[in-house]
Amino acid sequence: MDLPKIFCNRVLLVSPIYFGYDRECSEDDKFQKEPELRDEEVDELAKEEHKEYIKKIRKAGINVQIYLQHNVKAVSSIFPDWFTIQRGNICKEGLLTIFPMNHSKRRLERNPKIISELSKQCKHTLDLSHLEEKGEYLEGKGSLLYDHRNYKIYSCLSPRSSLSALEKYIQEINKISKKEWRAVPFKAKDKNGYDIYHTDCMMQILNSHVLLCEDTLEEKEKLIDELTNPSKNLLPHKNIVNITVNEMLHMCCNIINVVNDKEENVLLMSKQAYKNYTPDHRKILKENYKLVYTDLQTIEEAGGGSARCLLAEYF
Repeated sequence: MDLPKIFCNRVLLVSPIYFGYDRECSEDDKFQKEPELRDEEVDELAKEEHKEYIKKIRKAGINVQIYLQHNVKAVSSIFPDWFTIQRGNICKEGLLTIFPMNHSKRRLERNPKIISELSKQCKHTLDLSHLEEKGEYLEGKGSLLYDHRNYKIYSCLSPRSSLSALEKYIQEINKISKKEWRAVPFKAKDKNGYDIYHTDCMMQILNSHVLLCEDTLEEKEKLIDELTNPSKNLLPHKNIVNITVNEMLHMCCNIINVVNDKEENVLLMSKQAYKNYTPDHRKILKENYKLVYTDLQTIEEAGGGSARCLLAEYF
């Protein structure tokens, strides 16, 4: 079977003018930790980590587009969750989607320059930001995992990912897609009973594997059946890697599969994630992918996001 192109070979990042801890966002992002360092020190360390990450991505043979944070008050701009660019199975001519964000400061991240330039490259632009007025949110790639081979979008429901917004997004993309897409919503909670705020914190779809923290799921068997059942998939996922809660807490799902200039499948991840995989899980990834990792400790702790959060796929 001729597989669709589902992993991009270029990414978009937003370099910070100022990066800082957002107390409002920490209310539902339990991966965030209030820094003991001064604000200036956090900002300086985060910028250095971000620069080094960009160097590692480029060295791995992946194209990088850089934009600059446009609003100094948007202290989480380093995480471009407010938009996605889709091509291929959804729309070959390109779809730029602007998503509704839960917290007010994150709405400040919407960059007119990015919107203007990317909308010229896409036939369709879908703006869902008006859903914020109804209290409906869906935070882009953080909320959504696209299974391009099976025309599904997986989403862990939380204060940042509303079922109503997910359903409206599916309705809109099915207006332009030649094949019908289907939403797969589910619930996952951490060990303290809090909703896991973004899907990519506890699940990831790779070229040959799915990483999944099964212990967080409210209906584990149902989701695994959705992934593996031949009657529900054109290409069922045969290799599920059950990520432990400890691995999840150390950003082991917050990684991304991209393709470099040699057509190799590359996994971008943080040093923390790499070090905290179990030996068996690290062996699986090493045998099937080229692993690229860098130290993102300050960004991870103060911002609550990791390697995948720091970039937008640029299809």
